[in-house]
Amino acid sequence: MIDFRELPEDGTAFEQLVRELLLIADLHPQWTGKGPDQGRDIIIMERALGYFDGFERRWLVQCKHFAHSRRSVGRDDVGSVIDDCRQVGASGYLMVCSTQPSSGLVTKLEEIRNRPENGLTTKTWDAVDIEKRLQEPRCFSLGHLFFPQSFAATPWKIYNKGAPNKWTAHYKGYFLHLSSRIAGAIRVSRNASSSSRVSKRSNPVWNLRLFV
Repeated sequence: MIDFRELPEDGTAFEQLVRELLLIADLHPQWTGKGPDQGRDIIIMERALGYFDGFERRWLVQCKHFAHSRRSVGRDDVGSVIDDCRQVGASGYLMVCSTQPSSGLVTKLEEIRNRPENGLTTKTWDAVDIEKRLQEPRCFSLGHLFFPQSFAATPWKIYNKGAPNKWTAHYKGYFLHLSSRIAGAIRVSRNASSSSRVSKRSNPVWNLRLFV
């Protein structure tokens, strides 16, 4: 389990983490100016291909890092969602937090989404959602960068890559890529962001053959 208290209480590192997750998701994040709480919002662009044509949706992303106080994000913590979205021309609102939204905030966002005249869709990412994304192989490096203690204590993780003979394993910054028919191959690579010692090695990537 990730301890979000590894991130400083001022929320800057949490905002950077969210931006990197959105960047990996190919959502083209951009910073806005600082708000009244001295936090920075993020603008992202969602592009999708529909049945007849593609479409784009602009999202306003707000980040709330309350892990140190362990309190939920309340209705008053997010301000005027509708006005904030209109100000930046967004038709989507995403609230990302390191704890969880309160029941009052969930109700508020549902009410906004369910009124057609608002023209807004709303989503939330809580601590569990972020942890699930950091456990994806493409996000391992972020996990080690922002949560070195939590990820150092993470046990073996094994993921199927969509085929019966292709697997990826992760353990303490090492990645094992396994594939097998008659003979299998194991590729072990060291996460470059996990340790400065790795960059000093002349060859941080090893290729082994496994016969089964």
